Amino acid sequence: MNSHSIFSYNNPLTQFLVKLLKLLWLNILWLVTSLPLVTAGASTCALYYTTMRLAREEEGYLTRDFFSSFKCSFKKATFFFFFIVGVTAVCAVDFFYLGNSQNLLLRLLAFFIAGVLLAFSFAAVYLLPLTAQFENSVPGTFQAALGLVNKNPHWSFCLVILNLLLPLVILFRFLPLIIFGPALPVFFQAYLLNRIFKKYVPGGTFLPGSPIKREGKS
Repeated sequence: MNSHSIFSYNNPLTQFLVKLLKLLWLNILWLVTSLPLVTAGASTCALYYTTMRLAREEEGYLTRDFFSSFKCSFKKATFFFFFIVGVTAVCAVDFFYLGNSQNLLLRLLAFFIAGVLLAFSFAAVYLLPLTAQFENSVPGTFQAALGLVNKNPHWSFCLVILNLLLPLVILFRFLPLIIFGPALPVFFQAYLLNRIFKKYVPGGTFLPGSPIKREGKS
């Protein structure tokens, strides 16, 4: 293997390094656009959209695609983000408050709430990716998320694990990877999401250069 083939763009090592640089740039975009906090939902939705395209190896303009998705999904993504945060916060507070109670029934209720939160997380992992990929109403997106959980329980479990555990593994075991922020866990999720969503895209194929908003039902 000569030096030209080593540094060729088609070389697997080169493509791997290019993807790492793109993830690093996506993390910077996500951080900048999430700073007001109120925009965190739209920035996370844009992160899902761009990483899913990156996982499909679609050509495109990373920055332009990110901000286009950010703009298109702003209202709905913001609603879903704060809805997820709100439900999680309420359940977490109730769990810790009731779990410390001396009343046995209240402690049992705490575990029931924990179960509700776990079940909610299975559907919640789909809300922003669905918003990024498909044009749908808020109720329609909720219905689609529940349908995906019902039809893909094993993949849904994997997505929950990637959402909850992978960031902790990076934080406590592979701290240098924190420079990629949420872009790295979302990128891993993107492969699973593409696999799941492919069944609901017309023709079963994601078309490069197609509009950010695609009609589709899950």
